[in-house]
Amino acid sequence: MLFRCISRTYGRRIVGKRRSVEGQPALAGERSLATRLKRNQLDLLPILHELLRTRSVSQTARSLGISQPAVSQALRRLRAAFGDALLVPLGRELQLTERATALAVPLQGALTELDALLRPQRPFEAANEELHVVISTADYVALLLAPILAEIAAIEAPGVVFEFVAGAVHHADDLALVDFMIGPRAFGQTLGKRIGVMPLWQDDVVCIIGASNKTIPARITPRRFASCATLPSNATRRSLNGCAC
Repeated sequence: MLFRCISRTYGRRIVGKRRSVEGQPALAGERSLATRLKRNQLDLLPILHELLRTRSVSQTARSLGISQPAVSQALRRLRAAFGDALLVPLGRELQLTERATALAVPLQGALTELDALLRPQRPFEAANEELHVVISTADYVALLLAPILAEIAAIEAPGVVFEFVAGAVHHADDLALVDFMIGPRAFGQTLGKRIGVMPLWQDDVVCIIGASNKTIPARITPRRFASCATLPSNATRRSLNGCAC
């Protein structure tokens, strides 16, 4: 099984065009954009991005290092600016509205380009970086990579934090909620051509069968395996009458 690292790449969108004749006024679309930028403070956009990712006021406050009341106030201003609730309570959790879901991908692209535009140019120095990197993958991959990345980061990049989450990516739009997704090659091929992919390593799939199980032949087919009761790869001290893979 070939594991690949997947990240979302975005094309640039041209918001407006200027007339070619010098001194002519900007187009109406640009004047409208300038008005909206003045009315809606750009410093709210990172808070909105984190709210869409965490769906939690408290987690957003911890992630950005600000108070919960400040996040709640920002959410009220964002709701007024977008004319939408953005996050609504469902039981004990907050859920994204349809508008908020539609904002996630373009917001990630806009923030990436704004960061590149406004960040002063300087040489990359891992020791001085402060990053929160979210990686979506299976627990098996996290168990392999997390100790290695933590050891390297502690020495070379102490300001970098890696967060491993499971089941966060189901289709291409979900990549806006994470920085990287690590998974089998076949899954990456379902996400479309705008996805950046890099092979990481190749694993052999091994099936372990209980010694008392006489129904499984020496050579098992994919169809036969699919019909067996299976356990997750991190199962321990459990009966292996079925198959563990």
